[in-house]
Amino acid sequence: MRFFKETIDFRQFVAELITLQLDFLEKSFNKLIELADESKVLTEKDKEDFLDKAPSLAIVDITLQSTIRFRRYLTSEEAGEAVSIVYAKYLTEYREIPRTVAEGQLEQVIRLMELVGKAEEDVRKRNEYYRETGVKSFPKINSHVDKERFYLCTAFAEYFAGEDVKSESWLARRFAAFKFAKALTKADILAAALKHYKVTF
Repeated sequence: MRFFKETIDFRQFVAELITLQLDFLEKSFNKLIELADESKVLTEKDKEDFLDKAPSLAIVDITLQSTIRFRRYLTSEEAGEAVSIVYAKYLTEYREIPRTVAEGQLEQVIRLMELVGKAEEDVRKRNEYYRETGVKSFPKINSHVDKERFYLCTAFAEYFAGEDVKSESWLARRFAAFKFAKALTKADILAAALKHYKVTF
């Protein structure tokens, strides 16, 4: 056990988080899929799609958690830019992925961030409707961190399941994606890492 925290620059801290989270994802992927797919609806193609999209889930989670926990030091734009730059370097320099593939991975992160914004707006509109009509809404999530996680899990479910709502397996696939996202983000590696590091900006 460390008695003194190691001082680390924010971008280096993000690099540590990305490496930890993506290594965890790689090692635990089959277990996470097994836990998420309790209805056994996911095909091999679905699992490949999960594997392709899951890194963007990890990166958006790191971005959102950094924005929340370091809001005194960074704007959401600054946190997002820093995480994107570090992730691009991780892909091209550490993993040695071709630039075009890395650009595709970054586009997935941007798309998922857009869906997080949409999920938040959908919840806001739904709550407004409930208030106006007097209908009882879902229980409130009070923690800002938990709210962002809920939006992220909802966004990932939409991102994975797509818009083909007429498909027989759409709802089960969406639920599996939500559970997968919840399991991955629940670990809260940022909070765990802050027990060992003092971050400087």
